[in-house]
Amino acid sequence: MDSSTMLLDQLPEDLLAAVMSHLRLEDVLALRLMCRRLAGLAQHPDVWRHRTLAVYGGPGSCPLLRLAPCAREVSTVVPMEPACRHGDLRTTSCAARALSITMGDTLEECGPEEVADTVQIVKQQEALGRLRAVSLHFLGGFLAEETADSLLGALASTRGLEKVTLRVGSRCCWQVVPATGQRGAWAPSLKSFTCDIQPWTVAFCNYMLAGHAATLEAVDFEDHDICPVDATLSPLRLLAGMPNLRQLTCRMMNGLGEVAACESLRALKLTVQPVSDDNSPGALELLRSAHQLRSLHLFFPYDDAEEDDDGVGGGGGEFGADLIRALASSGRSQVEVLSIEVVGSAPQRPLLDQLRLALPSLPALRRLVVDLDPDALLRGITPLTAPSLRSLQIRLYDSTQNVCFHALLHSEKLASLMSRNPLLHVELQYLTCFQDLCDKCVLGCHRDLKSFKLVGVFAHSKDECPSPEDHATNGRCRWVHINDVDVQH
Repeated sequence: MDSSTMLLDQLPEDLLAAVMSHLRLEDVLALRLMCRRLAGLAQHPDVWRHRTLAVYGGPGSCPLLRLAPCAREVSTVVPMEPACRHGDLRTTSCAARALSITMGDTLEECGPEEVADTVQIVKQQEALGRLRAVSLHFLGGFLAEETADSLLGALASTRGLEKVTLRVGSRCCWQVVPATGQRGAWAPSLKSFTCDIQPWTVAFCNYMLAGHAATLEAVDFEDHDICPVDATLSPLRLLAGMPNLRQLTCRMMNGLGEVAACESLRALKLTVQPVSDDNSPGALELLRSAHQLRSLHLFFPYDDAEEDDDGVGGGGGEFGADLIRALASSGRSQVEVLSIEVVGSAPQRPLLDQLRLALPSLPALRRLVVDLDPDALLRGITPLTAPSLRSLQIRLYDSTQNVCFHALLHSEKLASLMSRNPLLHVELQYLTCFQDLCDKCVLGCHRDLKSFKLVGVFAHSKDECPSPEDHATNGRCRWVHINDVDVQH
């Protein structure tokens, strides 16, 4: 026996398994052929419990599922023909903590066999005892009433889940009766629930919300396919009494006003589309009354194909301005982080004007994230208008495509802002002008900053930061002192 083998034999099992957990899958498969001890360790749960396994058929899946006793996540597609019995997820012994299944890719009917396979995969993982999350993405096709009921019923009746995600594509057409998924009482366990709101998913969504009201912490209804929901069926009406709900992501829909009664809610992301006479009063009431909110993200999508004079949020940006006005109306808002995201070249003036007016009435605001015109915004920020503001991030989307942030870095407006607000930290999404042709880019300076997504600017003493938590240190942001930047007049 050589010294390397002796050393291997002396190493504890948990240490070797920890090392093997960082190896590539092909290396783990190769190691099991080297010696008997490594062959046994290749099946150690610690080697696999943090891995994600993609099982899409073919011979490659069989050795993985035959070897792996567990996994962090298993993802697959249905229909999928396993190459052998070891690669069959309907009977596998590999216990996953999360399961992700993609179904349907045509306009044809997704038949009982495909649904039965999906249900069997879910139930097999439930039986193995580790399953805590299920994600079902239905790309397209027709799902008959009986098969839809079986599929959603499997999701609703799987016990112990902490996270459920249901995504349905725009080409889906389901027939679902109101009783879909109702399989009796069970102990609430869900903490996170994501569901695309469509006519055929509303009943399932409401059933899940009602059954897990005691434990839900995050709810996401932000699907991309706009589908009106009747006020009496709106899932939002079920959120008001949830004791632990902290995060809500949704678009404009009926029932938003009732969400204000959820005292535990702390974070809201609202997609301001579609705006209608039915849902806009509720959105305004929510922002006017929900003083418990600490984080608010307003997302204004903009479709050039539907370009008109209405602009951001309809009415020439007036509804977007109305939302900001409602947030600041009481002067008692506790929002600490406000993000305003505008996609496209929609008019911004009403939104910008109202934001500047609202700043003094947002006393708790510490961080502001915008992709609005920086010229108009920077002039309105002072210690008097925003006394608590410590962090400002200006990002670049289509709405600011004519802005060179290298030029802004050298600008007198930024220097003036930092002079007026010495406690402020400003993050710029560092994108320069096209082909670096502006009068600042031709200087050839700050080329080292191009490797960073963000450039942060501060004015306080380098060794005496009043809020060090505002200095992002994750490698994405490079911080520079304003005195180290040449201001170009």
